[in-house]
Amino acid sequence: MGSEITSDQAAAIVGVNRDTWFGYVAREQAPKPVRRIGRTPLWDEDEVKTWHQNRPGKGARTTDRALRRAAERAFTEES
Repeated sequence: MGSEITSDQAAAIVGVNRDTWFGYVAREQAPKPVRRIGRTPLWDEDEVKTWHQNRPGKGARTTDRALRRAAERAFTEES
């Protein structure tokens, strides 16, 4: 087990803002906190890093959508 980290630290590892991180957690798409200190949730750093390295669809949907839109714009401009 790695060290325990806060939501800000977990979000930084994943490269998102804290609200996005909490959205992943709420939708059960990210690891659950390992414990809480008062109201502050803490995550296992190793678990967050492993999840981030192996998460499905990382960035693929955004890239595919952007490519489709660019192709549609190019087609529209040619017509």
